Amino acid sequence: MKKSLLFLFTFVFAASAMTALAKNPNEDNSQSANNSAKNKVELQQEKETKETGNKNEEKEQNREEVQNKITEKKKANISKYESRMTKRLQAAVIRLEKIATRIESRIEKTNDKINTAKATTLVEEAKEKINSLQPKVENINTEIESLYESEDPKTLFKEVRTNIKGIVNETKEIHQILTEAIQSLKAQPTADETGANE
Repeated sequence: MKKSLLFLFTFVFAASAMTALAKNPNEDNSQSANNSAKNKVELQQEKETKETGNKNEEKEQNREEVQNKITEKKKANISKYESRMTKRLQAAVIRLEKIATRIESRIEKTNDKINTAKATTLVEEAKEKINSLQPKVENINTEIESLYESEDPKTLFKEVRTNIKGIVNETKEIHQILTEAIQSLKAQPTADETGANE
């Protein structure tokens, strides 16, 4: 057993000495191999940084394109909203004007038969509000056009929407006034009815 251990020990020692000797004469080859490996690694890293730089630039361009598409879609949606609401509000104003003129004609026809003072004042009030409402409806277009030039169109669009809601509420108020005028006309007894009651 001693002989085998001794043999093993000498073999390991001799092998390690041979590897040390083998390294010394080929040291220049290993350094050149190391240098070429380092150069390859550096070239690979440069190549990767160029590729990542190109990828980052492409990503940035894609983001800008997507952002432009989104803003174009938003502008198109805002334009559709504006045209739709303008048409609706103009139609509502025209309807209210027609209703007011019809009530006025009814007041003129029944002026001799019933008391139309309340209805007349209500119709005059409604006509004044209709006249003040028309410029507001026409200004919606200019407000929407300013959205396209604005730096913060989101907040400006919120303002436009609140203005439109205000106009819608005004049309509702005018309609309520005209409804009251019609009810006041219907509630008045005619001259025939008052004569029959006496």
